[in-house]
Amino acid sequence: MTLETKRLLLRPLTADDFEAVHSWASNPDNVRFMSFGPNTEEQTREFLTLVTAGRDFAVVLKATGTVIGSGGVYADEDNDTGHIGWILHRDYWQKGYGTEFGGEIIRYGFEDLKLRRLTAPCAVDNYGSWRVMERNGMRREALHRKAFWARIDKEWVDLVHYAILAEEYRLNKGKSVAAKATKAVTITYREASAADIDALNNLLFSLYHNEGQDSKVTWEELVAENEKILADENHVFFLAFAEDEAVGVSHGSLRREYVNGTNDELKGYLEAIYVVPHYRKKGIASELDKVIGHWAVKNGCREMASDCLLENTDSYVFHRRIGYEETERNIFFLKILTP
Repeated sequence: MTLETKRLLLRPLTADDFEAVHSWASNPDNVRFMSFGPNTEEQTREFLTLVTAGRDFAVVLKATGTVIGSGGVYADEDNDTGHIGWILHRDYWQKGYGTEFGGEIIRYGFEDLKLRRLTAPCAVDNYGSWRVMERNGMRREALHRKAFWARIDKEWVDLVHYAILAEEYRLNKGKSVAAKATKAVTITYREASAADIDALNNLLFSLYHNEGQDSKVTWEELVAENEKILADENHVFFLAFAEDEAVGVSHGSLRREYVNGTNDELKGYLEAIYVVPHYRKKGIASELDKVIGHWAVKNGCREMASDCLLENTDSYVFHRRIGYEETERNIFFLKILTP
């Protein structure tokens, strides 16, 4: 059986796919949050003797014929339920293939296999994987503390479980963030509170990990940091909502230390700003900056400052477009001292 999406073919995984499978199964970055690996060649070959047509699929790019991942639906027919899983070579992350593949195997599980419930576990730090689940309508059902052994990092990490019912799938069918973004949706803005911690964490984790920043901050570190910020009167978060979905965030602060180019003792500072890709170029980021500016004015500020990396040209252009003036460019140096 072969399944098909706009950009992908999902065909039976076979022993002939050894080179492709081993390219990710032996890669520590790829298997960081998996229950196997990094594989030896023998282990990968052994795995390929266990695959079953109709259950295990190779993910193939239509345009090139390249095998970029694998996964499938592992059904418990006695209970009409199934477990789903996938892996994509890291060279193909952040291109929407995971969401496309995940959506098709969910469709396959409900429409072709006639299952009533699909589930999937995931390490909580594996943001890319559980965001694929959420984009395809799956719900986070449980959080198990320190329940997954991360083989690469050699530590126990939190495990989350996601699920979706057949009736939920049917209700959500045809809906997606991309589709919603093409409609005329009213965007609303409000200051975030402690009740918004999950939305804040999701958006900021995406900013720090999926926007070329190569951040080392873990999910747990981000949660702890954001909880502190929410309790600090010198900081504020604002969220942008499309209907009931958080699609953007800005983080502002009041600074009293010297900031390059400023004249006043107290000034506002735009610490971070992020809008999910499907909602960009709609003026949302500009409005998120404005609400931070209004907050700073209410707190006695006349100046607003910000920064970006030299190579982040998109951020530079955005700052200039919404009224920020460049004040100076700096390169920081470090050397290690010998006692």
